[in-house]
Amino acid sequence: MTTETIKNLLQEAHQADQSGDLEAAKRALLKIIKLDPDHAETLSLLGQTAHREQQFTNAITYYQQALKHAQKNPWIYFDLGLSQEKTGQMLAAGNSYLKAWHIAPQNAQFCLYAGAAFFAEGNEQQALQVWSLGADQDPMVRAAHQHPQADLITKEKSLLADTQLRKHLSAQHTKSLNQEGAPPRLKSSLWPQTHISRFNYRHPAQKPYVFYAPDLPATPVFTNPVSNWVDELQGATDDVRKEYLAFMRTKEAAPSPYIDENAMMDQSYDHLKHHDTWTAVHLYKGGKAQACLEHFPATQKALKNAPLVHFHGQPMEVFFSILKPGIHIPPHFGLANTRVTAHLPLIIPHENCRIRVSDITHHWQEGQLFMFDDSFDHEAWNDSAQTRVVLIFEAWRPDLSENEIKAIQTSFEDRSDWLLARRMPKVNLD
Repeated sequence: MTTETIKNLLQEAHQADQSGDLEAAKRALLKIIKLDPDHAETLSLLGQTAHREQQFTNAITYYQQALKHAQKNPWIYFDLGLSQEKTGQMLAAGNSYLKAWHIAPQNAQFCLYAGAAFFAEGNEQQALQVWSLGADQDPMVRAAHQHPQADLITKEKSLLADTQLRKHLSAQHTKSLNQEGAPPRLKSSLWPQTHISRFNYRHPAQKPYVFYAPDLPATPVFTNPVSNWVDELQGATDDVRKEYLAFMRTKEAAPSPYIDENAMMDQSYDHLKHHDTWTAVHLYKGGKAQACLEHFPATQKALKNAPLVHFHGQPMEVFFSILKPGIHIPPHFGLANTRVTAHLPLIIPHENCRIRVSDITHHWQEGQLFMFDDSFDHEAWNDSAQTRVVLIFEAWRPDLSENEIKAIQTSFEDRSDWLLARRMPKVNLD
């Protein structure tokens, strides 16, 4: 009987609230509390009612009582945080939002509010870390202020998060450059996704989306330098090819799709996402050696003297790119214009296997190194009936000085160190 009565009173409260009679809604809810003082849903609704009446201290009390019986409800923690903010308890509010996020990590709104509360409380570093970790999970943490359907408060907090992260990371980049003497051609360099102010790419076909140095010459394709490392690498083509083919016959060979199914790319890439149409065998990925590296001693020897892009002492990327017959890689832009993408063609079954970089089309030839700036618009085709295989690695632009390379490395490493050091404050669900 009590359960049915509570159900009817909740319906009565809801109808009264919908009609704008807040007092009648509250009377119905208080009747429920007389029947069941621990009814978490009702306590939460009373908290919401008190909040709307600007009785924020009462709202906090109701929410805290509700949480004694509903510790796994993230929205009660969120509502508690809203009321705590109204009473100036910013640290407590931030912790309440974090508890909500701990329970429902898929909802990045919780971390957005948590970061804003910590920032208002004066803990800028904690706010930056919370916002940044949330943005890793959901870009809307930084982008919601540009979304027409976002509510005003969320837009304000998102704009704050985006602005403060840009400010922090841009200042960090400047500090890194200054540490290495601020090389003149790099003073204008920036991280496009987190730069503090608006900027324009100087070449219409060049749009690196991670790192951009506008004062470097806009050079889509580089002539192979006259260098021992080029001769050594090209001379080792047969050995590298044999090593690749031998590995592909092992049980460990499991080329992975080059484009993950969760990659945010348009429909033109659907034939590549999580398919075996374009795959890779990585020796180094994201600056980390992969398990299969031990199978490629000849390849490692061939690359020993190449100017590979290193961060924290490890090559950033070395892999075999495997493109199935008849496959087209649509136009796209790469990461940075401070490095070149180098291709050592190993298996080129037809002269129509080609790549376009800006307005230059190149037909791969086995054993002939090809270096280009992948920050330029580029695309590739395998117009043959067989699989195409190319060894790809990242190398420094041949026109960079040692001091410029050091400054770029420092900027990347300092940012990487900050990202790796981020921590979420500890959360204890009371």
